[in-house]
Amino acid sequence: MSTITSRNSLVNEETNRYEFAAGATIALSALLFALGMTALFEFVTLTDPVAGVPIVSVLGGLLVLIGIVVLGLGVSSRLELTESTPDRSAGLVASFVFGGLWFGLGLVGWSGSVAFGRTLEAVRERLDAGSGWTERKSRRAMARVSGFGAGAMLVAVAIGSVPW
Repeated sequence: MSTITSRNSLVNEETNRYEFAAGATIALSALLFALGMTALFEFVTLTDPVAGVPIVSVLGGLLVLIGIVVLGLGVSSRLELTESTPDRSAGLVASFVFGGLWFGLGLVGWSGSVAFGRTLEAVRERLDAGSGWTERKSRRAMARVSGFGAGAMLVAVAIGSVPW
């Protein structure tokens, strides 16, 4: 039996519906991200079924669902149905850093593809690995990752420079 008589402020209150919806949206976003990465790196194709539904439809459906929930959370906050402390610049630094990480990851991956891609292709063919990996596909995937990161960084700078 516990002898703790008080709880700290972190666990003092129960989670409300707003916080639950926000947390569920983050979890759903993580699932969408993982599924998107498997498709980006061609571990699965967009036509492969998940529970009988093509992955492209699952990705689109999850994206629409996340958008609806985020829109509902925003409207709820705007109409002051929930207690919130809005801040126009809260996510700018985080989005810039997030974009920088993806840009760096893509750049390192692209460089590795250029430096070792032909060697890895030869090893794959020699071992008859049966995968569809090629240097060209790897460079293209890493360029997409870098482009995503650069885009996130540019959007963060653009939004941050607009006088509200």
